Amino acid sequence: MSRIQDLVEECRPREKAIKKGINNLSDSELIALLISSGIRGNSSLDIANNLLKNNDSIVYLSKINYDDLNKERGLSKARILTLLSSF
Repeated sequence: MSRIQDLVEECRPREKAIKKGINNLSDSELIALLISSGIRGNSSLDIANNLLKNNDSIVYLSKINYDDLNKERGLSKARILTLLSSF
């Protein structure tokens, strides 16, 4: 996937959260909301899926440190700090 805008509206994380509630989002959709925006060629949802894939689960991801997250493509310092503070 390259753009969230290319998804049908009810599958976009923000719209899905508003319509169905936060509790109905997947882990990758929740992380995508925290990441907020993607980079060229990768949406926030792509980045979130890669984070989960590279770290086995949200439990392992929640224990990761700044330096490890800084190695992930598509995460700025601000996004890394947002993720770390949310965990």
